[in-house]
Amino acid sequence: MENNPPDFKHKFSRQPTLPTLPIGIQHLLATLADENLTYPKLAKEIINHPNIVARLVALANSAWAAPVVPITDLETACARLGMSIVRSTSLALAIASPFNPARCPGFDIERFWSTGILVSEGAAILATKAKPEIFLDEAKGTAQTAGILHHFGLLWFADQMPDETAKALKMRMNTPPISLSQALRQLTYTDYTAVGGWIAREWGLPELLATAVEQHLSLEYKQEFWEITLLVGSAARMAAALLRGDEEKPENYRLESLGISLSTQDAVFEQMTKKLDGCREMARALSL
Repeated sequence: MENNPPDFKHKFSRQPTLPTLPIGIQHLLATLADENLTYPKLAKEIINHPNIVARLVALANSAWAAPVVPITDLETACARLGMSIVRSTSLALAIASPFNPARCPGFDIERFWSTGILVSEGAAILATKAKPEIFLDEAKGTAQTAGILHHFGLLWFADQMPDETAKALKMRMNTPPISLSQALRQLTYTDYTAVGGWIAREWGLPELLATAVEQHLSLEYKQEFWEITLLVGSAARMAAALLRGDEEKPENYRLESLGISLSTQDAVFEQMTKKLDGCREMARALSL
């Protein structure tokens, strides 16, 4: 798949519009990027965003988190979920908030979140399997965040181009199968990776995240931040295979350049298989 052009917007018949982030979201994004973030500070910031509060508390009380007693306060919910989960999930919820994917017939919000969470989990696992000299300790959290955001450009399509997106979702079921990215390119001449990269940069997200979102489907991408991009793309392909019901994982020989052998990839795919039901439980909590 060829790299997305630097400016894809000329491909649309009309200038694409970018929804405005709700008041306070930019401050939340800055808080989530703080490396010294504590649970009390995090809870104090998130409490200003009732929709995110409700989703996190629901997630902390879900079958996936399995609390011994019901959790009713935000700080306890954050501690139960763990900082990396709260960071990535809150960021994803914040970025998703301006969009209304319900405008698109057939858009499955639970599948959207299931996919994001599964790719997030897979990318984080792969990061822990790479050569330690390649990634710092925070690489797992970064991969987790990039994973859950990898396809959020799809929300823009569902909100802004609902008819074309509905057609693309149906085309994904064709025989032989076609990926959603390929279907969108046939219909609109671009896809959710290009749109996601554009949104990430317009909203001031770190370039590492914008690049991973934009380039994770590019098999030969070798420029800046290629390591995290490769992890996210590999996890996305594994997740797609699992959600299709494939019994075998897609092999990625490029991962060997990060010290992740084919046998290790088999083990990661098995771990993701075991996490699939849990990811679906999380997705149900986030879709309320």
